[in-house]
Amino acid sequence: MNQKEFEKIAGVLRQEALKTSMHILHANDADDVAQDTMLKLWAIHNDLHDKEHAIRLTATVAKHLTIDTLRHTQRTSTLMVTMEKHTGEDTTEWQPPDTKAISPHRKLEIKEDEQWLLERISALPNREMQVMRMRQTEMKSNDEIAALMGITTASVATMLSSARRKIFEELKKRNRQ
Repeated sequence: MNQKEFEKIAGVLRQEALKTSMHILHANDADDVAQDTMLKLWAIHNDLHDKEHAIRLTATVAKHLTIDTLRHTQRTSTLMVTMEKHTGEDTTEWQPPDTKAISPHRKLEIKEDEQWLLERISALPNREMQVMRMRQTEMKSNDEIAALMGITTASVATMLSSARRKIFEELKKRNRQ
């Protein structure tokens, strides 16, 4: 598909991306997903065969970007809950940074911080890591985790506390450097 053909159907493709992402995301996030989808499609517009192929690919790309956005949002909110429990500060007013308004350097720092946290969680003992992921990522209750793992609720609470304490200590060490 050449540039003129792509430009002709760009409006239809954008609407398809918006429709796909609006089922799950708020309008602003859905608009961001639609924009990112269009950028990805433009990068491969020469490989698109026809309008139908482009529309199907648009829906698929938008769906995957929507899932990525949800995962990122969930990780950010999970991190804020964890920080609030350890610091006692109210983080309910905190909003994820508007990535368009921050510098590329800051974006890189945010990405590195997320990667650092994921590495620390992965370095926990296996049971603590499993409990932490079920609680923080899958948002399961302590009772659900206890039932899934065949342990008591008190054991779940103890493992969560231990895992959070270890990560918090690592965070304090990192911030001192």
